[in-house]
Amino acid sequence: MAFPQPKMYSAGGITWIGEGDIPSLPEPTPRTWSPFDIHVMLHHFSTREPFHRKDTPAYADSMDRLTRLGLLAWSEVEKETIATPLGEALVRMWCETPVPEVHYVDPRLGRS
Repeated sequence: MAFPQPKMYSAGGITWIGEGDIPSLPEPTPRTWSPFDIHVMLHHFSTREPFHRKDTPAYADSMDRLTRLGLLAWSEVEKETIATPLGEALVRMWCETPVPEVHYVDPRLGRS
């Protein structure tokens, strides 16, 4: 007994088997905040001084990402990078998030 061959479809560099509908692509996984991203964000939130390592490639990448996300912006008036209201809200959220507490439990006693 011969089985029917499935149809192959292709669009936009994606190939799939099945019905003619274009499959939905998975959502991109969000990138977590690197310590350097956090450092850059906190720096521009807290001071008007130029960033001390602004010549590094990592700084350019972080600035590009933080600017595209709308967290930092270049101020033509002040000629410096400033935190936007969204960036200020993000820093406030980081500061208000409680640090998890660790409790060690002695298994023999069942309490800490």
